[in-house]
Amino acid sequence: MSAIRSILLAVALTAIGTGLSWAQSTNRQSDEKALRAVFSEMEAAVVARTPERVAALHAPDSDIWMSGGDVISGMDEILRNEQEFEGTSGFQGYRIASIGKIRFIGGDAAIVNIEEVAMIAGKEQQAGSTVIFARRDGRWRIAGVRVMRFGPPTKR
Repeated sequence: MSAIRSILLAVALTAIGTGLSWAQSTNRQSDEKALRAVFSEMEAAVVARTPERVAALHAPDSDIWMSGGDVISGMDEILRNEQEFEGTSGFQGYRIASIGKIRFIGGDAAIVNIEEVAMIAGKEQQAGSTVIFARRDGRWRIAGVRVMRFGPPTKR
């Protein structure tokens, strides 16, 4: 009988613990507002050509994967990549054209699809990206970016 009680107690504690981890953030409106603020800061930082501000929005172990390209891992590589992007000959501007539905995965992770537009040498270049967020130390940070397409505007 003691073994059965131990098992039931373990199951109950696991259920309570799982419930507590999901309860870390029940205010999704506040979380969505915070995530949108990260996108606003990212857009402002790129427009101002301050790659350090963009890199600071990422978690230390963040990575960026360009479809068909290399994986850019860690803060140093992300900063270097951002410096190259903003320093591209003919770079004229950047904006986030749309932010898709914010999907929360547990209490401290979210996935968001975005559409981005860069103006380079007078031509629009569009990107469709998936951004993965993780809440660390009470702050939402970019944990990963998957750029699924980049190039001239496409008709859909």
